[in-house]
Amino acid sequence: MWQMSRNHTIKLYYDIISPYSFIGFEALLRYRVVWPIDVVLKPICLGGLFRDVGNTPPVKSCEAKASDL
Repeated sequence: MWQMSRNHTIKLYYDIISPYSFIGFEALLRYRVVWPIDVVLKPICLGGLFRDVGNTPPVKSCEAKASDL
């Protein structure tokens, strides 16, 4: 069986309201006992990050997506 010789560090930047962040969070924490990884959790506010860098969320910049709401 193939094995890695040392632990690798994975930084998970996650937004607590994102369902995709939750999936990544669960997968990494579940498999860290199997995979040779150390998980470092880094909470972020994606909305604040978008605001700070001047990015517009797709729902606000695309009329077709906004009409589905």
